[in-house]
Amino acid sequence: MRRSFGISTPELTSVNLTRHLQQMGARVQCTTTREHMIYTVDVAPNFAVRAGYLLCSMASASCYYSWELNDIVYKLMRKDVDTLNRRNLSGLGMELLHEAAFGTSDSGCGLGYSLISPVDRIGSHLIDQINEYHSRAFVGEKCVLGIVHSRADVDGIDILKQVKSSINLNPPHLEASSDNHGFVGGEIRRDLIAASTVYAYLAWPSRGFWPVCDLIVCALNGSSNRIHHGGNASKSLLARTAIEGDIDTEAVAFHKVYSDHGLFGIAVAGSCPKTVGSRIKRIISVLRSANFTEENLKQAKQILRADLMFRYENPFHSLVDISTNLLSPTNQSVKPIEVVASVNKTDLKSFNDAINKIVTSNHAAFSLVGPNLGSIEPLHVLLKE
Repeated sequence: MRRSFGISTPELTSVNLTRHLQQMGARVQCTTTREHMIYTVDVAPNFAVRAGYLLCSMASASCYYSWELNDIVYKLMRKDVDTLNRRNLSGLGMELLHEAAFGTSDSGCGLGYSLISPVDRIGSHLIDQINEYHSRAFVGEKCVLGIVHSRADVDGIDILKQVKSSINLNPPHLEASSDNHGFVGGEIRRDLIAASTVYAYLAWPSRGFWPVCDLIVCALNGSSNRIHHGGNASKSLLARTAIEGDIDTEAVAFHKVYSDHGLFGIAVAGSCPKTVGSRIKRIISVLRSANFTEENLKQAKQILRADLMFRYENPFHSLVDISTNLLSPTNQSVKPIEVVASVNKTDLKSFNDAINKIVTSNHAAFSLVGPNLGSIEPLHVLLKE
């Protein structure tokens, strides 16, 4: 669906769509996450209604011709697969981590499925199947339309009302119930002899929206993931797990957030599989014995508050954040000030208790991509150290 975005609509061909958008100086984008499809257009205020109309038409009333799919979409999708498997090995590792963490189900959807289509499925979907997906997915209860602007002379509500009329929303679709499962856990390895770097991802389950996990990530990484030459990068907990000979090994903590699930983990990359494996073992040991101080917590709060401030100053991030919050099971938008308040009220005890509870569990997911992976111990052995 991401690659098919904007090809044509029942009223306009791809050539006409491109011409209209270029004349307005508009920038259109379609982003696919594991839970959402996000269509955005960046355009001048005087063209907002027209651009919004075209955007909604492309998103909710798409029309595809067989030659378009064969000549454009499928070629791009095959390129995606080739790039993922040959060039973007870090991305491949993250995709495999989600598969190991959440598995796959009979429903055909879920967090365990890759964002990149398997090569054997490319071209297997008929036009009728694509249209049938539209009829199920583009319904009112699953759609949010938003606008962000900074002009005092612009009536955003009026623009939304005009644009809303162009959305082709289908009636609610009664979907067959399926047994959705949460975190499964496990290990997936992809041995690539020609690769020059080993990528390892280890993650534990967490709640969906949990600012404490973001604080832990900030405490572990310091400023190393924010400023290239961060002054306190060497003081971060993960940096101190490196020993002599680990100069070419990098480690970073991450937190992936979804509506009702989350992944807290570490990513380690290096040229030597044995070095990567030993670094992972040391990190697990350090995490399980970690006892953060008030100074660590204070620094983590400062970094996270700064990150939140920079994110919400971005109009695109603010719009996506509000929209995805409204589509969450709670149907409520969490304001930035509420996130900051939750961060500020976190005390040291709950902070240390949170990380101890997460990393002491043997229920985890592990993915490896690179050469000679046999020298890295299995997940159950690493967690027993």
